[in-house]
Amino acid sequence: MTDDDRRVCGTVLWFAEERGWGVVVDGAGSRAFVDYAQIVGNGLRTLAAGQMVTYAVVETERGLVAERLEVDDRSRGGGGRDSGGSGHPPAST
Repeated sequence: MTDDDRRVCGTVLWFAEERGWGVVVDGAGSRAFVDYAQIVGNGLRTLAAGQMVTYAVVETERGLVAERLEVDDRSRGGGGRDSGGSGHPPAST
């Protein structure tokens, strides 16, 4: 790993399954582009809004990119491609 390549925990903001890409956001609000080819998992090629994920952030000329993205097994289901909300899981009560 380099200085430009750090692992962070975040949430899927939205993912367009038909296009194969979407956006994830970390706890500080930084957004990163994610392509389906970066999803780690046997046959996993889609994400749901609200899923918790861990990924490497790489800064490119076009902005932040999520690489080697892994879905957190404790993640909640999510509401489809773009459920509208903030992309963060609800606070526990």
